[in-house]
Amino acid sequence: MNEKIVVAVTGGIASYKAPDIISGLMKSTEDEFSDVNVMQTEASKNFVTRPSLSNIADHYYENSWEEPVHINASENCSIFVIVPATANIVGKIANGICDDLVSSTAIALDDKTVKIVCPAMNTRMWENKAFKRNLDILVGDGWELILPVEGELACGTTGMGKLASTRQIVEKVIQIWTRSK
Repeated sequence: MNEKIVVAVTGGIASYKAPDIISGLMKSTEDEFSDVNVMQTEASKNFVTRPSLSNIADHYYENSWEEPVHINASENCSIFVIVPATANIVGKIANGICDDLVSSTAIALDDKTVKIVCPAMNTRMWENKAFKRNLDILVGDGWELILPVEGELACGTTGMGKLASTRQIVEKVIQIWTRSK
């Protein structure tokens, strides 16, 4: 049981759901995975604190330019899930930009790793052609997609772009993992 999950949290308002998703993954996969780990972008710290993530995960990866944290995080990683996946992180990964721990780790993952993005953003951003191109690149590169849902968004509008529910994300991650074996 050397399997590990890495949950990467990015800077969207929906990142406040990340602790519940991590807890759900830990409970649902405790027989299969030895570790559920977490990392976050600097922007995500505006919405969810390090202690709220590090206290529930098995390991918290911290950015360090003195050691190859992105390589260490990517080693033996069975599932890498980005939640929420902002338009920014999708664009970075689709175009090979590695300027933070999450994007660098995503690029360092090997082909055996199950890679999942859970987009969440304003409807206009979700429908933007540049974002759609970048998302198509990720899907074409083998990334799995857990679609957002329609609903009331943080900006006060209603439409497509709301992060799927915690239960839906946890169930879908497990389905994707089971299918990949």
